[in-house]
Amino acid sequence: GGMTPEEHILELYEEFPEYGDVYWSAYSYDATWAMALALHEAYLRAEEGANPYPHEFDYDRSDIRDTLFEIIKNVTFLGISGRVAFDENGDRIGCSRMNQYIL
Repeated sequence: GGMTPEEHILELYEEFPEYGDVYWSAYSYDATWAMALALHEAYLRAEEGANPYPHEFDYDRSDIRDTLFEIIKNVTFLGISGRVAFDENGDRIGCSRMNQYIL
């Protein structure tokens, strides 16, 4: 808490030098938070009777998937990797970093 994204990445580099490029961890962390926030909102809506509970999910229940998809499109917060928000397709808005490693 209280660190800028750059400070977080630098701390990870210093703590885990054997892993090399740890920049991806910020995206993983933020993705986990985004899903947690969406699940929390889904539970709040289920308590109001607006949709089924997420723990009732199974692969034959598209209604829960659709509910989470609608919720995630409205999730926004300042994450470790920067501002986290999603477009109407559920894709993250903003800059992404992609690396290709050739061995």
